[in-house]
Amino acid sequence: ALKTSWEDAPVLSLHGCRQNVVGAVRRSRKVFVLTGGKESFEDLCRDLLLYGLGQVLIEAGCDLSYPQERILRGRPEDFLSGSAAVSAGGADAENDPAASFSLTALMITNPAPDRTVSAGLEDSRFSRILAKDCMQEGGKTVPMTKREIRALILSFLQLEKDSIIYDVGAGTGSVSIECALRAEGGHVWAIECREDAAELIRKNQRVIGVSNLTVICGSAPEAMEGLPVPDRVFIGGSGGKLEEILQLLCRKNPALRLVISAVTLETLSEALRCLAALPFKEPEIVSITAARARKAGNSHLMTGQNPVYLITAEGRG
Repeated sequence: ALKTSWEDAPVLSLHGCRQNVVGAVRRSRKVFVLTGGKESFEDLCRDLLLYGLGQVLIEAGCDLSYPQERILRGRPEDFLSGSAAVSAGGADAENDPAASFSLTALMITNPAPDRTVSAGLEDSRFSRILAKDCMQEGGKTVPMTKREIRALILSFLQLEKDSIIYDVGAGTGSVSIECALRAEGGHVWAIECREDAAELIRKNQRVIGVSNLTVICGSAPEAMEGLPVPDRVFIGGSGGKLEEILQLLCRKNPALRLVISAVTLETLSEALRCLAALPFKEPEIVSITAARARKAGNSHLMTGQNPVYLITAEGRG
């Protein structure tokens, strides 16, 4: 009907299932989507706007091959406002421009897809400052895993396209968001006990534009009880309940892959003690120290960051 090729477009369906259409649209020049009715179509338009993809072009084929067939063209906002243009259609289309969207196929074109695949987004992409009404003493920041460490965490996690991931003690959500970018067919659950920090994660999620991430405001391990079974877990903060968290994770998936970050010797010692007492294989331990250059007059000096210990372990299955 559009007289365009579809072989180079990812094909996704929203019929009774959940798929990361936003991620596919972000990375692809065109995406073909079968919707699950008017509600799922409108939800998709809202998501495209929410995650910074309001510029994409949607061509919607409604009731194709039926007498009331219509093809509409517009941006996500046009469809939500009812101002999408009818570019082709039968006689019924002119008389009933608000006809049913129950049988709708979409071709979504993104003029500027993001093809970046490297790990380790610039730290400046993430906001660390809490909302104004939560600020204390002139502004309060949330801890963030820095770029160099984040890239290594992603490497050690060995994510798959459809991984189900927990980020426990998510902070700013930098690890959660990078995991979501790489596991496009999976889902990330960012668990953060502070409501103000949880809202900061949602803000960073909207700015960078990832929809396959859900923020859970609550304390682990209780907040993880009803979540889907994970196959990858990153623990950046445990609130003093590391042993309880690991025990629950072992019950959920005895074969999961786990990465724990520690900045103190006490946390490192506790992590090793807990892993030894639970059915995990021998962990891999790496100590990372990075330094960044700063300008000093006409010269550059290297400023060291705090050393970080990364402990990687797999369940015995």
